[in-house]
Amino acid sequence: MIAVWALAIGLLATVAPFVSVGLATVFAWAGRTEHRRTTNAVNFHAKRPDKRGNEALATVGLPWHMVRALVELVPSFITAAVAGVGIVTVGWWLVDSGLVVIQEGPTGVSWSQALFLALGGLAFVFLLWWGPWSRATRQGGARVAYALSRVDGTARGWTVLGLIVLGALVVAALLRTEQWWWPLASVAL
Repeated sequence: MIAVWALAIGLLATVAPFVSVGLATVFAWAGRTEHRRTTNAVNFHAKRPDKRGNEALATVGLPWHMVRALVELVPSFITAAVAGVGIVTVGWWLVDSGLVVIQEGPTGVSWSQALFLALGGLAFVFLLWWGPWSRATRQGGARVAYALSRVDGTARGWTVLGLIVLGALVVAALLRTEQWWWPLASVAL
């Protein structure tokens, strides 16, 4: 389930690059926040093993866990962003210089640019999940995924939904859908 959604969010960069980065970052932040909350609950339980309300006490600190998780996410985000932007920049330079040509003409240029957007998006998501300083993201993300798929068959449902999103992105790429550069008003390509 996690792999399908990571692939879908990474490939979303071919259609909406900034939305892809935003979604991946929000999900990583949620995973890190859950990791912080759970770690705090375990610490409360270690200090007060037979007390009721340990989980509630750990959850009351959620705003603090969110701020701490966001700060902890910064180095991982910077690493992933540098890699993703670097791949897209070098790829587009290769396309503009004519060194990489998928197909002649403007259609080939758009396909080549979409390819490098996909590679950059996938690199961003991969490094946000598996890169340096991302262990807490993986652990918290796995807990969130488990919580979303506790009921029988829910994990399959989330996976099928992710595959549908992947299929829609493939169709959008085949139809040569123009990139949506929101929140930027326009980008000179």
